[in-house]
Amino acid sequence: MKKFPSLFSLTLLLAGVLFTQDSRAEGYTRWNLPRGALARLGKGSIGLGDQAVAYSPDGTRIAVASGIGIWLYDATTGAEAALLTGHTFWVNSVVFSPDGQTLASGGGDNTVRLWDVDTGQVKTTLIGHRGGVESVSFSSDGQTLASGSYDETVRLWDVDTGQVKTTFEGHTGWVESVSFSPDGQTLASGSREIRLWDVESGLEKPPLQGQMSGVRSVVFSPDGSSLASGSWGKIRLWDVDTGQVKITFTGHTSWVRSVV
Repeated sequence: MKKFPSLFSLTLLLAGVLFTQDSRAEGYTRWNLPRGALARLGKGSIGLGDQAVAYSPDGTRIAVASGIGIWLYDATTGAEAALLTGHTFWVNSVVFSPDGQTLASGGGDNTVRLWDVDTGQVKTTLIGHRGGVESVSFSSDGQTLASGSYDETVRLWDVDTGQVKTTFEGHTGWVESVSFSPDGQTLASGSREIRLWDVESGLEKPPLQGQMSGVRSVVFSPDGSSLASGSWGKIRLWDVDTGQVKITFTGHTSWVRSVV
């Protein structure tokens, strides 16, 4: 039987060369390694959540969710500032708090983590979802965090205490995206459909009319009067008060994973 030692050796050699070149160029290979690990290979693929990349409110930092952690970059120079590790599976989505001091991340390990941006340390780990967390969103006052999960629920968390305030149920598929209205009174969630929730009462609001299936991203306009949604090949703009589609943008040939 023919063997292939040369192909296997070539693969290892190539990996070794890439690792050596990268190690000389960057110091990240030894940042925040798990106990017992000697070095890190690669930088990880970018997360697949609705907000895998986020700017800090003051525009000085960029956070990127990835398969190995959360990268923080200096937005002016592009230099790597930190690698935040702690999630035990893929990081899907990241978002900065309104004051820029806290970064929230949703991971495939079913948790949400709150990070101190200056120190890079975990402030709180929010536990309760029974599936990976695909999306996170802060309220405008920074006191409440929403998370959407593969467990088909949306949870509202008290940022100070880390406790669940409300759980929204009703979706029949993964919750791919969550977004607060600017006034913090309404939460939109995208799954097989879009649902609007009254934050104070915890009740669902009247549904949008003529919804498409498979919504990957939702976001409110700055004045809260419109909601944009991304799905397969389309972006739709909805009138929040009437629930009617205002305009449909076409042209994409695959999933629209993020609208901002």
